[in-house]
Amino acid sequence: MSALSAGVIAEQELRSLAPNEAVVLCQRWARGDVAALETMYDQVYDDLMVIAVRKLENERRLSHFSPACLLSETFIRFRRQRPFYFASRAHFCNIAARQMSQVMIDQVREYLAAKRGGPERDEMCSLYEEIYSFGEAGRVVDSLHLALRELARLEPRQAHIVRLRFFCGCTIEEAAAEMDISISTLKRSWSDARAWLVRQVGHGG
Repeated sequence: MSALSAGVIAEQELRSLAPNEAVVLCQRWARGDVAALETMYDQVYDDLMVIAVRKLENERRLSHFSPACLLSETFIRFRRQRPFYFASRAHFCNIAARQMSQVMIDQVREYLAAKRGGPERDEMCSLYEEIYSFGEAGRVVDSLHLALRELARLEPRQAHIVRLRFFCGCTIEEAAAEMDISISTLKRSWSDARAWLVRQVGHGG
């Protein structure tokens, strides 16, 4: 098993941040600036996706659980806990990798519960499950990431809704309140964003 698949990341294996940027973002998050955590997450998204794909490769009980879902749940848990210290990009990724492992343990428990008639899977993963039906994980990951960037350029509000729903774990009501728009307006934008992303990934991005 490689160091990367085990979730242990060497600094040289990652694209570098500007000097001290990770520490600055950590300090901002500790002062209550959740946007700093989002910025850090965006900076390392590609690296975390590689880790997530490899972690899920050999876990057959989680075949329904996409790498993007794993990252989303990991980020949601980060938001819910007290800020932790990270000194570098590699340090942040190593902490995230450990959190992914805990998420997977919890998902296996839910899988076993569902086999006994437990609750259905989280609706927040439905978009990713649909997108991942298009084929090989690596290609789909690349296409999805490019599609999200393009959506942010064309329709910033829709991209922000996707961020709130999937990466922050907000409900429709919470997202509408966060953006100060009506629930009906958010639902329309949310529906449009989902359809657009699926079309983009389905056509290869």
